[in-house]
This record gives sequence, C-alpha cells and structure tokens, in this order.
Amino acid sequence: MYLTNKVLKLLFVVGQSGNHRPVRRAASILLMFSLALGGVGCGSIYHRSRALLPPDPFIQLELRVDEAHRAEKLAQQAGARLREGFKQGLDKEAIGLDVDRVETAAFEFERRVAAAWDAAERCKEQTRLAGELDRLGRRSRDLMNYVQSLRRADPSATAALLDNYLRGSAKP
Repeated sequence: MYLTNKVLKLLFVVGQSGNHRPVRRAASILLMFSLALGGVGCGSIYHRSRALLPPDPFIQLELRVDEAHRAEKLAQQAGARLREGFKQGLDKEAIGLDVDRVETAAFEFERRVAAAWDAAERCKEQTRLAGELDRLGRRSRDLMNYVQSLRRADPSATAALLDNYLRGSAKP
C-alpha cells in the first residue's frame, strides 16, 4: 500500500508537468503490477484451504460428509421454522424471509453434498460411505425440488410439500 501511494504521488507530480506520456507508461506498469499481485493473492486462498485438509483421502471424505450432515440439519431447521410460520399464519413478508432462509439452506446443502461427492471420487474407500452419500444426494435433490416449487405453489400446497420434505418423503 505504501508503495502504491508513492507511485500515485509520483504520477501526479509528473502529470502536472504537462508531459502525459510518462504518466500513461507508469500507469500501465502500475496496472500490470497490480494485476500480477492480485492473481497471486486469489490463488493463495485455495492453496491455504487445501493445506488445512487432512492428507488422507478417506478422512477428507468423512470431513465433507460431516459438513453435509451439518448443512442438512440447518436446512431441516430452516424448513421447520418456515412450517411454524405457516402454522402461525404469519404475513407474506415474514413468510418470504423464511422462504429465503430455506432457499439459502438448500443451496448450501447442495454445495456441501457436491463437495462430499468430489472427495469420494478421490477416495478408494468410498464404498463405506456410498449409502450415506446416496441418501444425502437424494435429500439435497428433494429439498432443491421443493424450493423450486415453493414460490409457484399456493400456501396450503406449500405446507404439504414442506411436511413431506421434513418427514423425509421422497415426494417433494
């Protein structure tokens, strides 16, 4: 940051002299320098997070499945909260916020299940968790189907669909 401020002050002084050619050249150099450093910073996030994962592929898979379980639980809690809102007869605005919560939880659940499947592809011992991965995948798809129908259906149908999901029915 200090270097950038110095360069910008230098550019300002040179620009005041009336000769703009050095200003353009310096600005383009500064831009290339910034872009080069920006690319390094973005990549480092992925390297750091990858370094935090355990080296054993099966332990990575277990970690991802645990994350998917937590996301499933949060999705169920969001659905239960929406169901309570229906029972209490909350206004459309309050129901809309709960619908947004369910939708966000559904996307997060889907993302976590996808991460678990990615970890399973790198793991030779995935057969031990294959049944659980299939169950999580079905639940995630059911919730996404429910969310897609949520905004189109009338409130009574929406409540029935939500009850089916919360009970674990495969018919959203």
